[in-house]
Amino acid sequence: MKHRSPVSSSSAFTLVEVTLALGIIVFGLLTAVGLLPLGLDSLRASGADTAGARIVEEINSRLEGSDWDQTHNLADFDGQIYYYDNQGNEIPSDTVETVMTAQLSVPSNGASLPSSDATSLNQYLRAVQVKLTSLPAGIPDRFTNQAKYKLVTLLAARISR
Repeated sequence: MKHRSPVSSSSAFTLVEVTLALGIIVFGLLTAVGLLPLGLDSLRASGADTAGARIVEEINSRLEGSDWDQTHNLADFDGQIYYYDNQGNEIPSDTVETVMTAQLSVPSNGASLPSSDATSLNQYLRAVQVKLTSLPAGIPDRFTNQAKYKLVTLLAARISR
């Protein structure tokens, strides 16, 4: 009598196991790919915020470093428009490289600090409003429509007398 050896089973994945594994992988990849646009938008917004902060700092340095007597207590800066590239560096005029534009609004009177007497204004301070926008110059209401610009208020102090 012949003795039969047990049937050797080869080890492999079943169709159900392969299908489940592929489904899990596809679900994970689709989730990651779906989040890419959100990540890119966040990166773009972060770059714009960084450039905007650099622009405001540069404007504040310009105002504080200027001779207030020659600029009529900064009144000469009122309404000025400055153009910047994507890194926040100033460029001479509105060109193809222009990414952000800033318009200044300088009050003629001084400013008061919250902790000081609200009735007296410090003539060595100006609460300057900077309107930042990334819209091109061809849009006429880019500085009048509040939805189209970001408003930043800074305190410029007169450093030299």
